Amino acid sequence: FKKSEVKDDFKSKNMDVVREKLNYLNMSETDRKKHDRYLMDLARDNGIVKTAEEDGYIKGLKEAEKQIEQAKKETEKEKIEKEKAQAEKETLLKTSIKTLLSVGLTKEKIAQTLNISVETVDEYL
Repeated sequence: FKKSEVKDDFKSKNMDVVREKLNYLNMSETDRKKHDRYLMDLARDNGIVKTAEEDGYIKGLKEAEKQIEQAKKETEKEKIEKEKAQAEKETLLKTSIKTLLSVGLTKEKIAQTLNISVETVDEYL
């Protein structure tokens, strides 16, 4: 410490902090101002990066929420379309069974013609 420096062979816990502080104090006034300005710019830049990261994270969350909502809507739409197709199929089957009955076919012959069981024919009557 006599020469206002910390030798590199000092390995004490806080010697790095002391070494940096002494280096700072040994700087000229101009160099200290440059160093202070550098640290302020570094802090500002880190703040800008952090803000940008947070903004990107929030934007990503909002986009994910939109995609999830869109997927839910599409799933609901597909479900409705499947239910509608099933209802149309059942209506067609019921109409076919009644038409075939009206021309005199038996339940067994209708079941065989439509490739369904006799029980299914009975369900639609």
